[in-house]
Amino acid sequence: QETQKVVADIVAGNVSNSVVDEKTAEKVTEAINSGQTVTAEIIVKEVEQNEIAQNEQNAIEEKVTSVLGADAKVQYLDVAIVLKAGEEELGTLNELEEEITITVAIPEELKAEGRTYKVIRNHDGEIAVLDTVVNEDGTISFKTDCFSTYALAYADEEETGINGF
Repeated sequence: QETQKVVADIVAGNVSNSVVDEKTAEKVTEAINSGQTVTAEIIVKEVEQNEIAQNEQNAIEEKVTSVLGADAKVQYLDVAIVLKAGEEELGTLNELEEEITITVAIPEELKAEGRTYKVIRNHDGEIAVLDTVVNEDGTISFKTDCFSTYALAYADEEETGINGF
C-alpha cells in the first residue's frame, strides 16, 4: 500500500528527489500514462566487502563494534525496492514515508547457537542500528523506511565457565 501511494505521488509530481530520482519518476509516469501497472519488488542481495567504500565500511564497523564488541563479524547487504512495469525495471525507491518490515533469511553459514544478530543501516552517511527480531524459522526481521547499504552484524556469546571464568 505504501508503494501505491508513492507511485500516485510520483505521477502527481508530489515526490521529492530523496524518494526517487528524476529519471525513475519520468519512467514511472510514462508507464502509468501508457496504461501499465507499476509494481514494487523488495530485493535483498549480499554485497562483497570490496564493493563497499572504505569510509562506509569503517563507519559501519565502528558502530558494529560499539554494539556487539570487537569480535563481531559483518555481512553487507543491499536492500532495494525496485519499481517495475511488467519485467522492465524503472528504478528504485530510496525511502518511504512509513516504515515497512523486511524479513530475510539468515545465510546458513552465519547461523549458530547463541549468536546475536543486529541490522545496521547506512543511509546518506547516517549509521543506525535497527531493532532486529530473530525468528524461529531462521529469518530476521527489521523495520525500515530507507533503502541503501545494510550490514547483518553478528557476534557469539562468550562462553563462561565456573563462577564466570
